[in-house]
Amino acid sequence: MYREGTNTRAKAVTKGCPQGSVLGPRLWNLLFDGVLRRLSESGRDVIAYADDLVVLVTENSRAALERTATDVVAQLIALCGEVRLTVSREKTVMMLLRGHLSADRPPIVDVEGVRVRAVREFKYLGVTLSAGMGLDTHVETVSAKAINCMAKVTRLKERHWKKLASAQRTVLLKVNRAYRTAPTVAMPVLAGVLPIRYEAWWRWAAYRIKRRVPVCVPGIVELTAEQVEDRSVRRYAIVKDALMTAWQRDWEAASTGRLTYEFLPDVRDRMSKKFIRPDFEVTQFLVGHGEFLAKLHSLGLRDQDKCSCGEPETARHVLVDCARYNDLREQFRLRGLTLRDMVGRPGTMDDLRSFARAALKRLVAWHASGVGGAVQQAG
Repeated sequence: MYREGTNTRAKAVTKGCPQGSVLGPRLWNLLFDGVLRRLSESGRDVIAYADDLVVLVTENSRAALERTATDVVAQLIALCGEVRLTVSREKTVMMLLRGHLSADRPPIVDVEGVRVRAVREFKYLGVTLSAGMGLDTHVETVSAKAINCMAKVTRLKERHWKKLASAQRTVLLKVNRAYRTAPTVAMPVLAGVLPIRYEAWWRWAAYRIKRRVPVCVPGIVELTAEQVEDRSVRRYAIVKDALMTAWQRDWEAASTGRLTYEFLPDVRDRMSKKFIRPDFEVTQFLVGHGEFLAKLHSLGLRDQDKCSCGEPETARHVLVDCARYNDLREQFRLRGLTLRDMVGRPGTMDDLRSFARAALKRLVAWHASGVGGAVQQAG
């Protein structure tokens, strides 16, 4: 409805937002600002957001608090009445924020014969405040919502973890200089980086810890509000250790990458060995995918899988067993070492790297000349 001169016209609203208008918020501010100013001028401590109003009352005794609070509410109702606004008595509540008065016996505030309801907590602008300025209820509520949301996100993302792992695999194949047939589960271990799933959880948890928000990675780790707030708690270390434990369980239970597991059975130990730097030759021995007849045969790339000594030509066979490489094992001091020992120290790692280069050079030359599989077939 609008007015043109002395005429009043009415028009039905068929679209848009019929409960409000573009000017509505501004007009409300102009109207309510006068109420707030007069409350402030009379010494009242007021906070307002839109039509949600909080009045803080401070006194030294119960009687004074009851008297002042009653006067404040009466004044508010009167001022609102002057501009044709009404105060919702059902939504008007009071709560003790500080002091020694018991919440079990709150002050009595009567306005126009109606007692203002006392509460132990109330929600204002999204924050739940408890008596005594406590935030426990708010933290619990937010934590429950966050845990619920993360559980939902986890379920939704389960379908996508494989895609993320595939993307990480593509990068790690290049980092490790590995053949594309190398097992996915071994790639993060060999590279010394967290699998994408745990890297994502780690970054999410670190972000929340920094902002002192509770952390819950379902089935892996949980930090309560108290732990997150307590700087004496090794919060980041707790989360990282839990993620490493989960990764270790995955690594032990994996059905692939077992040769790599013999070299590097402990993911924490691997992460501490910065001297392990995969390259094209040593990766073939650490993973078992490379120029070895047994692997090539399993992929349909060779007719048979035997070394000239009659045993399947695997990475382990070349590295540990085959007599044709005894001289290289002696030269590079690898004889008698376990696979784990070979990558245990910088010196032995360098020896393994040198052996890998020399052994693969010899092996490829033998394959090209017909020694190896061809000799075994002839025998």
